[in-house]
Parts: sequence; C-alpha cells; structure tokens
Amino acid sequence: IGLYFEENGIATSEELFELDKKEKEDSYTLEGKKFDFLEDKPKNLGLEGYLFPDTYEIFYEEGIEDIVRRMLDNFGRKLTLELEEEITSQGKSIFEIVIMAIGGELHADEEVVLIEQEGSKREYIWGINLYPEKSIEEWIEFDSVINLKPSFDNRSREVDNPEIKKKIKNIVEKLVSE
Repeated sequence: IGLYFEENGIATSEELFELDKKEKEDSYTLEGKKFDFLEDKPKNLGLEGYLFPDTYEIFYEEGIEDIVRRMLDNFGRKLTLELEEEITSQGKSIFEIVIMAIGGELHADEEVVLIEQEGSKREYIWGINLYPEKSIEEWIEFDSVINLKPSFDNRSREVDNPEIKKKIKNIVEKLVSE
C-alpha cells in the first residue's frame, strides 16, 4: 500500500510508517474515532492486514490519515458481529485471523526471496491454502502457485506426494490447535 501511495503521489512510505508508529503509541485513534478491533493487535506490529483491500475513491485534498481511517472503517464494517462471534467460538482473536489471512499474501513474497536471494529451487518449495470455515477434512488445500513443476511433467499446482501432504497436515493441525 505504501508503494502504491508513493507511486501515485498520495503520500510517502515514511508518512504511512509514521501513522503505524502513531498507532503503536496511542491505540490508533483518528479524528477521535477508536478502532476497537485493533485492541488485541500487538503494539509492535503495524496495520498490515487491517487496511482492507478494496477499491477506494481517493480525493486529492485527502491526507494519508483520512485514507487510512476510511480503510479501517471499511475493515470494521466487514467485521460483522456474526464474524466476531465465529472467531470467538473458534477460540481465536481478530489478530490471529488477520495473521492467517495475510499469511497467504506473505507466502508469495517469501517464495520470491527463497528463489531469488537464497538460491532455492522452485520444485522444492511447497504451499497450501487454508479454509478454516470448511470441515477439518476439506480445510487444507494442497495447492500453490509456486508448485508448477513442468520439468517433472507436472502441470498441476497440486502437492501430489502423499507423504508431504501428511506432514503438512500434521504441522498445520498442530499449529492451529495451539
């Protein structure tokens, strides 16, 4: 988001960083409005995941604080009472669900680093998608954009090795149950 703002002359990444820093200091209040859903977010972390990705009409006279407030308002509208109750019934916090949601986005960035900077081979990077709203048997999808392995005559993105699937499932179940 910071890069988009910067490329379009809306604000600099530093200005967005300063808002993140402000939020860490005063429980994020903009124009007197407090965003309760940020209460369980650790203060040392920024707003990533809470700035709801949507199409926004941005006006030139708006400052970065106005835009971020609108994005947080949008997140708050999407986080219905029904969703909050479901999160609580799963024994999770809003923060934990946000982390799970942005994990998929971060996965792609991590893959790029592993391949370009660490010299990992594409065929050895595996991935999954999680759908916690589905039944336990269906909620792990063994699929990843990075799993294209044409050198092994595999055009599918499916993780097809049953041993690897079992290991991934065991790890995810252990992490989620904690």
